[in-house]
Amino acid sequence: MGKFYTDEQIQQAIAALEEYSPGVWGEMREMASTEYPLNEEQKITQTSITRILSIVYPKLPFVAQAEDELLATHRLNIDIGAAIRSSLAFNK
Repeated sequence: MGKFYTDEQIQQAIAALEEYSPGVWGEMREMASTEYPLNEEQKITQTSITRILSIVYPKLPFVAQAEDELLATHRLNIDIGAAIRSSLAFNK
């Protein structure tokens, strides 16, 4: 499956997430490698990450100007998830 956004746009999204909440990229990577079921602290972290995404994504120009903002957000989630998995695989 291909990417929906360019590497530059994905990097812009990651930078915006980190600017809004420093350390969130590390938390996202940690959550991606977490086994289920989640403990209470992990559930809180997951909820916090979801909230950050919902605040930051609509502010990104390529999401805000999309014809379908919800679809643009979902596609960005897919690409960010792929970037996280790639980052984790690279560090193994």
